[in-house]
Amino acid sequence: MEVRNCAKCGKIFTNGLSQSILCPMCRKQDEKEFKRVKEYLYQNPCTNILEVSTALGISISKLRRYLREERLETASNTASTLLCEKCGTSINSGRYCTSCTNHLSNQIKSAFTADHRDREPIKATAQNQSSNIMKPISLRQKQYGYRK
Repeated sequence: MEVRNCAKCGKIFTNGLSQSILCPMCRKQDEKEFKRVKEYLYQNPCTNILEVSTALGISISKLRRYLREERLETASNTASTLLCEKCGTSINSGRYCTSCTNHLSNQIKSAFTADHRDREPIKATAQNQSSNIMKPISLRQKQYGYRK
């Protein structure tokens, strides 16, 4: 559990398992505003970010945050206001374009597999064989002879 200050009101709060930068009260208000934006876009599907901001009185930076969080996305046939943080390509939502996402994912996978290759395998001992509490379900089913 981490103690932080709310990015909106400055109050101190604990965020538990969530990665929220807003306290529960501000998060609730933010959700209400997001629902308003969502309903407005369902009723007016061909509006741009400036029109939504003007009609609802919600800042453009907040609407961009919703786009970055992938809660909204721009239409594919419109000029996007978001750019990939890595290469600068125009994107509809999120932080990275598909190409950069795939590249970063491959880098993480290769680093993860390289890390596992460097580790020595765990040798079976009487102690760690007797404490087999955390076996995958399929192995326990075979070992104890029960099925779903």
